[in-house]
Amino acid sequence: MVRASNSHTYRVLYDGMIFHRQNSGGINRYFEKLIDYLPENVEPSLTLSRCPSNNFPQSSRLRTYVKKFALPRPFRKVSRLIRAARFESLRKEISPDLIHATYYDTLGGCEKLQNGPPLVVTVHDMTHEKFPHLVDRSGKHAKLKARAIRRADAIICVSQKTRSDLLERFPECESRTSVIYHATELGKLESDHWIPPSGRPYLLYVGSRASYKNFDGLLKALKTVILRNSSLQLRVVGKRFSKSETNRIAALGLIGNVINHGLVTDRRLAQLFRQSELFVYPSLYEGFGLPLLEAMSCDTPVLASNTSSIPEVVQGAAMLFDPSSETDLTDAIEFLLDNRCVCEQLVSEGRLRCQQFSWTKSADQTLEVYRSVLATSQIRIGNLLSNAHVDEYSMRSRLPKLLSP
Repeated sequence: MVRASNSHTYRVLYDGMIFHRQNSGGINRYFEKLIDYLPENVEPSLTLSRCPSNNFPQSSRLRTYVKKFALPRPFRKVSRLIRAARFESLRKEISPDLIHATYYDTLGGCEKLQNGPPLVVTVHDMTHEKFPHLVDRSGKHAKLKARAIRRADAIICVSQKTRSDLLERFPECESRTSVIYHATELGKLESDHWIPPSGRPYLLYVGSRASYKNFDGLLKALKTVILRNSSLQLRVVGKRFSKSETNRIAALGLIGNVINHGLVTDRRLAQLFRQSELFVYPSLYEGFGLPLLEAMSCDTPVLASNTSSIPEVVQGAAMLFDPSSETDLTDAIEFLLDNRCVCEQLVSEGRLRCQQFSWTKSADQTLEVYRSVLATSQIRIGNLLSNAHVDEYSMRSRLPKLLSP
């Protein structure tokens, strides 16, 4: 998506780490759309060690630098050092105005960027800090994240809730934070010509099933609901079930009622949303919750937890429940299945709510963050030159140039 803007050009280097960590997911979707929707006066570059197959930017202005290498698991530290060296070499070659890290463990490593251009970091949630016992027992991820946050010249948070959670732990970062929401285009896609195998009514679950996502809570609620409606299914989009998940589904007597579609195309996902009775989002914590917007954009009634950023995102366009209560989720599912008029109202409210989000808006707000960072950097350079009485040409050759809007 190319949009006209002023004539000044901004060179932005993205490290590409998220495209190595995720084959699909909300974060690489975010960077895919951000890069595609940046105005034409932004020149994006992306460094990778392999070409991803999903959720990859299509912008004709994007310059990609791919250096393929893969070392066995015992040599991952060496792999990281190789990526860091390559990233540093590429940074010097491109001479970007700023770097936007796609994840907290940047390809160059934040300690390598101390004398480089300004660094922008997007914080998607504080899951590792709030649920270390579930997702980060060693604390390694939280340490990498803290280093990136402290090093960043600007921090983009994907919701007000994420920002407030971040500032609880890093209050000194307040002046460097801003909130920019995600968006979705899923509802604009036509569905594949595909009919569910059995035509049975189903609930839909989309995304990761990490422990804090409360997928097991949904399974237990489903077991109770199908006592009244044995034809009801739960359809799942995401990774294939692990052996432990399969065993759990069998133990609950749900083998015939739970279908896993794996990873699907966007068109297939849009159709699964549209043909479902409800989209259920039982997560205990979300930094944003992109599937919420995807469901609403496809005219799907949403049933979601009343926690973290979820009420902020849906703004009354979903029925909320207490995820800590198994009976609350069960009752809510049964209520919506029995009250189609309420579902129709949720669909109507969801359609209106989705209009408040767009990737164009997100990209424009991100460009404003870039401009602000560069302006602050230029002021810092000027003060340094004035106070230290150093040679201006020498200093500016090592620091990013500000291109005023």
